[in-house]
Amino acid sequence: MKYKFLLQGIEEGDFDKTLNSFAVKTQFNKAQLKTEALRKQGVTTVPTVNIKSKRIKLAIRHNTML
Repeated sequence: MKYKFLLQGIEEGDFDKTLNSFAVKTQFNKAQLKTEALRKQGVTTVPTVNIKSKRIKLAIRHNTML
């Protein structure tokens, strides 16, 4: 992941500082908790579909679209 940002001209120090920031760590922890909750409900995948350059994520549970 880091490599892709470096290719776009982001400096390594800026990337590291941002990735290790309180805000990013907090959002990561929230996402982890939500992922655990979804898995307990049976959601096993979250495919992404791009339509007109916009990402749409679909949650699938037991072969049924939510």
